[in-house]
Amino acid sequence: GIYADYDCDGIPGAVVLVDFFKMLGYIEHVHVYIPDRHDEGYGVSNLGLDILKAKGVLLIITVDMGITALKEVEYAREMGIEVIVTDHHAGIAPEKGGHPKAFAIIHPEKSSYPNQVPCGAAVAFYLIVGFLEIYRKEFGIIDGAEKWMLDMVGFATLSDMVPLVGENRMLVKYGMMVLQKARRVG
Repeated sequence: GIYADYDCDGIPGAVVLVDFFKMLGYIEHVHVYIPDRHDEGYGVSNLGLDILKAKGVLLIITVDMGITALKEVEYAREMGIEVIVTDHHAGIAPEKGGHPKAFAIIHPEKSSYPNQVPCGAAVAFYLIVGFLEIYRKEFGIIDGAEKWMLDMVGFATLSDMVPLVGENRMLVKYGMMVLQKARRVG
């Protein structure tokens, strides 16, 4: 399950992950959940988790949310769902409970990676890049195939107004190049 924020970097990040699962040949098992902004508000909710569980989801990857979802990640675990959090928002201070007990957390504050100010879609993209570093040959993914996802990452980087410096500038530059060559509707 892909559980994405409803905003300008959550939705493109979900598109990036959907493209990734298509690339792996695993798309028929993927379910995307984007919460209703007015009915559910921001963040992971038990309602969304229940909906994904009813679809048979056993693993959820969040996009642009989840770093503060301590109770919700615990609820997912109680239902037998593992959660991988990809987020770029400020986390919870250690004195208030720290991070959720997720299977994995992909977040700038949890790493020494040079880009400490990516948007949410870029964090999801970094998860894909890391996966491909290890499993590219096993899944028969050609070198550089992930570059075609940069249109969404560049668009999200611009739209979320993260600092346009360093790697963010590169993601936008190459993202706009891909956007000019890609055939995405819209």
